[in-house]
Amino acid sequence: MVFSQLAHELRNPLAPVRYAVEIARRNPAYASDALATIDRRVDHLSRLVEDLMDVSRIARDRLELRTGIVRAEDVLAVSLETARPVIEGARHRLDIVEPDRRWALEGDLVRVAQAITNLLNNAAKFTPPDGTIRVEVTADDATLSFTVTDNGVGIDANDIERLMQPFEQGVPPPHMASSGLGIGLALSRQIAQLHGGSLVLERGPDGTGTRATLRLPRASDVAPAVDPALPARSSEAISVLVADDNADAATTLRLMLELEGHTVHVASDGEEACQLAEAVRPAAAFIDLGMPRRDGLQVCGWIRGRPWSRRTRLIALTGWGQASDFERTRRAGFDAHLVKPVDSDTIMRALRGEDRSAAN
Repeated sequence: MVFSQLAHELRNPLAPVRYAVEIARRNPAYASDALATIDRRVDHLSRLVEDLMDVSRIARDRLELRTGIVRAEDVLAVSLETARPVIEGARHRLDIVEPDRRWALEGDLVRVAQAITNLLNNAAKFTPPDGTIRVEVTADDATLSFTVTDNGVGIDANDIERLMQPFEQGVPPPHMASSGLGIGLALSRQIAQLHGGSLVLERGPDGTGTRATLRLPRASDVAPAVDPALPARSSEAISVLVADDNADAATTLRLMLELEGHTVHVASDGEEACQLAEAVRPAAAFIDLGMPRRDGLQVCGWIRGRPWSRRTRLIALTGWGQASDFERTRRAGFDAHLVKPVDSDTIMRALRGEDRSAAN
């Protein structure tokens, strides 16, 4: 049953991608709409794959955290940014009770935001259109609580524990087709537990809808964040090496960088990457780790051995995203480690040296 469901959910977003490609091929006038469709579906597939990877990590007790002092307002901002398209798509009203700007927790910003996003997405999906979703952050001496309340179909108390298990789903309401893998709540609870917290589901306070509360240990208050000025975009064109044995990945990254005005040189394996690097001495390089002839770590080590590479920015671009993978690339001499798939803004920030890493 699980594999049948998985196949169904993976095929669903692939179908419009295939149609969009065919439409754009037949009539370039529709290319813009087709590309928008492909972008949405790729994002959907990426989330499914990441959720599946997380379930695997949970099963092997290897869901890793990169912790630090995190402001509650930052967690809420990231969660809302991710979930807002789903909420707005269903025409829901969103009521937000902002946290005190000094409140903080010790945790992994990405993972905590992921847990809250799952709760927001569930609320949006199980609430009929034009509903209301309320997000509130509260605190006591020891705990920060992120509470998501909706006025949707509500949760049956007898189903709560079952729905906290991977691949378990509630009966979809009349307004919603069955969708998703039934992973979100299981992930959210596991993330809470890894932080020493908990996830509680219950009926809404008036007996309708659902209230989900993520409770996490509170850290000492921090100074309110100062809104930084946005960094100026560099207009300087540079020479960039792209090394990836996946031709489609290399070509699309080359085009993306060329649109920004950079000169791009592409290598399809590690040996060619070293040869090109010696010939063009690039200012930056995006290097896949799993290449033939020489892998990305070897290419990085070779480049770092050249006197001219002291000012070359080396960026690992890979599907490997465990903490141990970040440590391997750091030791090899990479300046940044990006986990595929990566959006264009993250690529450009890494190129400008604004980010050490970016991973879901």
